[in-house]
Amino acid sequence: MNQIIDIKNSDQILEVVKKEGLMIIDDCIDLKLLSELQNFWIKFFSKKNIKAFKSRNIHSYFQTLGDLNFNSSRNDKSVYLLRNRQYLWNKPIHKPTTEIANQINKYRNLTLGLPEDEGFTYSESRQSNFTQVNCYPD
Repeated sequence: MNQIIDIKNSDQILEVVKKEGLMIIDDCIDLKLLSELQNFWIKFFSKKNIKAFKSRNIHSYFQTLGDLNFNSSRNDKSVYLLRNRQYLWNKPIHKPTTEIANQINKYRNLTLGLPEDEGFTYSESRQSNFTQVNCYPD
């Protein structure tokens, strides 16, 4: 996998997050790539594709190994949400999104003192990485 995200001093991330509650990392993703992601997902979540979001299972209850990627939605008083979830064992619908999500999870693992591949391989932890993109339409 190509290195897409450029984060300096990744060993200091957890320290800053514990102190401040969050950390903003400027310029860690190339603006051209960010534009590509925005264009893809805006089109994906467009009104002409809305029929793909029939499931109301936005929390992915009862997910199991081997599940297909899926779309879901929720539209009630509290939220209007369209969601796409992709699992590592399926072909991604947008490879750059999956690559970025995987790299973010690897940074997360390292900052938490976990093995870099946590959630990417089978282990007793029963953790599995997945990519999820949410859209909150007007």
